[in-house]
Amino acid sequence: EGAAAGASGKPGFISGWKALTPYAKAYNNAALRSYAIKAQADAEDQAARLQVEANNDPQKFAATFGAVRDQTIKNAPPEARAVLTDMYNQHLAQGVAALSRGQAVEIQKANLDTLSEGISRSVDRVANLRAAGDPLSVQQADEEEMRLQILIDASERDGTLTPVQARAVRQNSAEGITKQTVVSQFEKVLEDPRGDPVGFIRRLQEYNKNSDVLPPEEEAKLVDSLLETLRQHNSLASAGEAAMAAERTRRPRPLPRE
Repeated sequence: EGAAAGASGKPGFISGWKALTPYAKAYNNAALRSYAIKAQADAEDQAARLQVEANNDPQKFAATFGAVRDQTIKNAPPEARAVLTDMYNQHLAQGVAALSRGQAVEIQKANLDTLSEGISRSVDRVANLRAAGDPLSVQQADEEEMRLQILIDASERDGTLTPVQARAVRQNSAEGITKQTVVSQFEKVLEDPRGDPVGFIRRLQEYNKNSDVLPPEEEAKLVDSLLETLRQHNSLASAGEAAMAAERTRRPRPLPRE
C-alpha cells in the first residue's frame, strides 16, 4: 500500500504515535522509496529540458532549475523534503557542471577562430612585405613577424593553444609565410619580360636544400604549383600571340596603286 501511494505522488505518510507501529514503519519506508523514485524521474526530465532551454548558460539553468527545486520541495510532504533536497541539488550541480563545460568549449572555439583569423592576416602581411624586397618592407616584415610570435606565445600562456598546438601553429605560420612570399616573387618574375622563371625555381630548390623552413613534401607541392602557374602563363601568352597573329591576317591588305 505504501509503495502504491508513493508512486501516485500522494504518499500519505503515517504520522504521530501511529508511525511507531511496524506496519506504519514499513508503509512509510515503502511510500518514501517509491515517491523518491518518481521524484527522481521528474527531476531528470526537468533538468534535461531546462538544460536545453538554458542554451549553454549555466547561470540561467541554475536560476530556472533552482526555482523548480524550491517549488517542488515546498509542495512536498515534510517527510520527503530532505530526500528531494539532496536529489535536486545533485541534478543542479551536474547540470551546471555540464553547461559550464559546454560554455568553455564554445569560448575556446571562438578564441581559436579569432586567433586563426589574426594569424592568417599576419602571415599575409609578412609575406607581402617580404615579397616587396625593399629594405623598409623587410624591416616592417621582421616587426610584423615578431608580433605574430608574441601573439602565438600569449595564446599558449592563456590556454587558448596547447603546447603541441602552439608548435604546430608556429611551423605552419613559417611555412605559410615562405610559400606566399615565394609565390608573390614568382609572379613578379613572370611579369618581368627579362625574368627567368625556370631559374627562379631552380634557385628555390637549391636554397631549400640548406634550409629547414619547408619539409621536402611541402617543397615538392610548392614547386608543382609554380610549374603549373608557369604553364598557365605560357599558355595564355601563346594564346595571346596567336590571337594577334590571326587579327593581322584578317586585316584587309591595301590595294596596289595604279
